[in-house]
Amino acid sequence: MLIGKYLSSAQVEAARNIEQSNFLTNVLWALECTEHDFWISTIECSIKDDKLVLEREADCTTFALSVNEWNVKAKEFAPEFNSRIAFEQELILFYAYRLARGWWTLSYICTDSSGDGNYENAPRYSGKGDLSCAKKVGGFNDGVGNTRKIVMHTHASAHVFGGTSRSMGWLNPIAKSELVESNNLKLRESVPVIVCTDVKGDLIIQK
Repeated sequence: MLIGKYLSSAQVEAARNIEQSNFLTNVLWALECTEHDFWISTIECSIKDDKLVLEREADCTTFALSVNEWNVKAKEFAPEFNSRIAFEQELILFYAYRLARGWWTLSYICTDSSGDGNYENAPRYSGKGDLSCAKKVGGFNDGVGNTRKIVMHTHASAHVFGGTSRSMGWLNPIAKSELVESNNLKLRESVPVIVCTDVKGDLIIQK
């Protein structure tokens, strides 16, 4: 990792341990506050005829929508199944599932995701943004290192997870999240994770 040029090996290792410990703490939090079954999208979202679609080989990198715009489209996607943008803990549980299956390691999730996906420094980097489902990574074709994943942090605020095809896997590993400054801000190379559930209405989010 390039940060090794500026930090001692002990400091780098300590940072890795903190990142991994924080992820495991978040997994415990997610298990405690998620008491519902849910279906989670494993394909990057795209827009077709002004509607949200989940399709193979679809453009998912060239448009820019805000969290508020995605919220509307997510709820219109499958209203009979209470579709919406996933909450942070639901995405964390999806990543934890792939860890438990042995498809990913803690280091890959939390510290350096360069080993696979469409990150600029990944072995299978295509040289540009991929269409949806271009690469299977960790058992699914959800665009790791191709687009950032939008999830709701609370009912009023959102986070983006991971990085894009123009970022490095060690700089923006898939579990790294950033707060979206405004839900009206147009986000490029960022798509929401969609969830369907039998739970109607608002969920209680505590952390």
